[in-house]
Amino acid sequence: MTIEDEQKRVGIEGICLLPSEIKLLSEAYFFELPASSNNESSSTTKLLKYGTEIYQVTDYCFGKGRKYEKVKDEINDRYHYDEEGKPLRSAIHVNSEDKTNYTVLPNANIKYFSKYDLTYNLIGFKFKDCVTGKESEYFKPTHKETTKKDDDRYLTLRDHQDMLIDNGHANWSQIPSPTLEHCLSNISDQIEEAGDKYYKITLDKILNYLKLKIVNIVENFPNSISVPPSLDKNDLNAFKIFIASNILVSLVPKIIFVSLQDDDIPIEKYDISVKQAFHDIEVFYKTSTDKDAEQKILLEAATNVGMPGDSGPRQMDKKPKKVVPKKPKVAVGRGAIDGFFKKK
Repeated sequence: MTIEDEQKRVGIEGICLLPSEIKLLSEAYFFELPASSNNESSSTTKLLKYGTEIYQVTDYCFGKGRKYEKVKDEINDRYHYDEEGKPLRSAIHVNSEDKTNYTVLPNANIKYFSKYDLTYNLIGFKFKDCVTGKESEYFKPTHKETTKKDDDRYLTLRDHQDMLIDNGHANWSQIPSPTLEHCLSNISDQIEEAGDKYYKITLDKILNYLKLKIVNIVENFPNSISVPPSLDKNDLNAFKIFIASNILVSLVPKIIFVSLQDDDIPIEKYDISVKQAFHDIEVFYKTSTDKDAEQKILLEAATNVGMPGDSGPRQMDKKPKKVVPKKPKVAVGRGAIDGFFKKK
């Protein structure tokens, strides 16, 4: 079965940018798994298997901005759409040395592939009963989230895969054993008996794994995320940890995100816990807001009442009147002709 057949089978059309390591297209296989976050608003995760590697299929649309930048893009006239609201077609140049040799896409959509970590899906399955409507619910104050007690059973790799297939999704059967074993090792306690390995997924292991991801994001912090200019240097790591934790929102269930926020074990590299980082940044933003409000009040006071120290309304300075020199009066006398013109 060719990759073109696979595209038709799963409804993927258009240009696909494949990893260079995929040599034999007939060995590539498309499949889907439920979203790892267990959000009802999240679509299933589209994946591609090639050998023992798993790749995520991601949509990209040329000539279309992000929703949260819509107003900004409209002001700058950055993107253009047809009458149906679809982005205008884009062109991909096949030969960079000859710009006349290019391909015009039938639409502005392409698919690209990146290596995917199935560990998040294992976490999602572990807490499959924790379902939310949408990601915004992660940040709403609710009752204390409690994680269910860890299953005391240690299971073999085969037992885990059977459980994933029977109680999760049939497509877990597509996951190669070495890949599943590696992902289980990331978040499980392990024991070995008679040459067989047994795994038990635990909350502590999950949080440790997520903190490793946070460190990786902090060390490679995106330049596109602006750092508040008034942020103290001592709070810089707290800010990056805060942002990195929020990036994980779309990858884990709410119950895990809340547990991560409450984790008070310091991240060794930065000597600060996720909980402390969230607290420090919350204080920073509150202080900044209070300062802005205070400055606004002072500005209004200075404008309406006068500068601090004045006892009452500021009197408007009187403008000096312009002195206009008086024209000298011409003396009126009686000449010889004056008597000729008499009033009647």
